[in-house]
Amino acid sequence: GGDMIEWTKINVGTIDGFQGREKEVIVLSTVRSNEGSNIGFLKDERRLNVALTRARRAMVVVGNGNTLKGSGSAWGRWVRWMEQKKLVVSEEQWRKTREGNSEGMEENEREEEGGKVEREREKKRKRDEGEEGEEEEKKREEPAAKRYKERRGDERGGREGRDKEKEREEDKRGERREKEGRLDGRRREEEDRKRKEEQERRRKEE
Repeated sequence: GGDMIEWTKINVGTIDGFQGREKEVIVLSTVRSNEGSNIGFLKDERRLNVALTRARRAMVVVGNGNTLKGSGSAWGRWVRWMEQKKLVVSEEQWRKTREGNSEGMEENEREEEGGKVEREREKKRKRDEGEEGEEEEKKREEPAAKRYKERRGDERGGREGRDKEKEREEDKRGERREKEGRLDGRRREEEDRKRKEEQERRRKEE
């Protein structure tokens, strides 16, 4: 349940649609991967500028480094700079890290489970020795836990409400920009078509 609620906060969009918007964390796919280093629309440096300035806290760029470096574009210079700063993770390194994280998570789960068992044993020992009754323990713990949950709920509710409102506004602005971008694209295509027709007409008259 909780995990699904978090997933609903993820927005997927294009670079053009994200212009003017920001998110705490951005995962960017550069899409193109080929031996000819053909990156198409990525060559537009304005898109590179928008893409790399959308994240507030963290950004992960997923792509083919060789394709980007061989493109002769600003992307190539950026990838080489990232390599110099040792900020590029290869596919092999990523897989090793993922496997290591998996093992670490399993170890943490085992330790957590062991801790739960130990706490239950301690509670049982106290109950058996008459040091602390279960009902008294609950009575003491419940008010503090309730106050903590209520306070956390109020804080989270207010913060989430503000975040959602901000995200809705950003989404609306992004949709407007994306629509305007499509209109501009169609307008440019129409202008190109008319220009070609005019050139063809003049060529025939000559």
